[in-house]
Amino acid sequence: MSGKFSRLKKEHEAIKKKNNKKYAILASVTVFIAILIFLVFTNSNPTIVFMCNSGADKTDDYTQAIIKGLQEATKETGIPVEIAYAEFENFDVENAELAGKYTYIMAANRDFSNVALKPFQKYILLDSSLHAKNTISIMGRNWERGYVAGYAAAQLSKTGKVGIVTGNKSSAMNDLLEGFTQGAKDFTSSIEVLSECTNGVYEEEKGKNLALGLYAEGADVLLSSSRGVIKAAKLTGKMCLGLGSNQNAQAPDSMVASIIKKIDRSAKQGVLEVAKGNFKDDVRSMGFAEESFEFSMEGSHVKVPPNFKQSIDTVIQDIINQKIKKNSSTS
Repeated sequence: MSGKFSRLKKEHEAIKKKNNKKYAILASVTVFIAILIFLVFTNSNPTIVFMCNSGADKTDDYTQAIIKGLQEATKETGIPVEIAYAEFENFDVENAELAGKYTYIMAANRDFSNVALKPFQKYILLDSSLHAKNTISIMGRNWERGYVAGYAAAQLSKTGKVGIVTGNKSSAMNDLLEGFTQGAKDFTSSIEVLSECTNGVYEEEKGKNLALGLYAEGADVLLSSSRGVIKAAKLTGKMCLGLGSNQNAQAPDSMVASIIKKIDRSAKQGVLEVAKGNFKDDVRSMGFAEESFEFSMEGSHVKVPPNFKQSIDTVIQDIINQKIKKNSSTS
């Protein structure tokens, strides 16, 4: 009797084990199908969220240009783009909360090297040179506009000192500073380049005070990525160069020119890559050759040396033709 019971017990356990294996396979197949359906649905109906800094108000040209580009892309592609406001220093937290809710997360002008990007989330990063899985980075060649600004500043300077105030410490700002330094020294090797960083894109008052300090040190032309620099230039009667949009009208007697960055084109390009199905891990770059930058003196009342604009146009063309290249010695 006990032998028969033992045999029945073994048969029962074998059947149970066999059924458990079937259930496990069925569960795995079900999960796989669910993931496949999700991927097909999200790729055929993609959604994008742009993580906008909460300090960016409607007067922030950089952010508004991105939003403009996204709106144009939505009209052309039908892909919806939402705006989510996030604290600059809390990007990791906000990124974690949004991951999985949208097909793509777009963000701009941050140092993403220390950000915990989610492995199954897709990202579109503007002004970033980060090469990462599930990420397309669209980088403006900031070195190019920095170079042009430095060359222009050195040409305008009467004190032999020029300066730059950057908004944050990122690869984009580092490239800008390197380009500015090389451009200034290519015009004249004796030029002294001063620099400061506000460590916050929207630190306008800090930017103004840092700029006043650089002017006090003898710099008579500054490149600004902070609106505070424009205020300092107006207070001191010194010259400055703008970045982003055409800022010349904000201080026509101080602002010589603006190196306009058409970030709206980068933002729009990111959405178009999604629409075309071209999204892949890559770093794309855009600069003067792609007409993503423009040197504009429109609206400025500052008197400049003869042939000043012509010399700048020549430098820009030399950059496009790769006659002028990044010098690693300035890095």
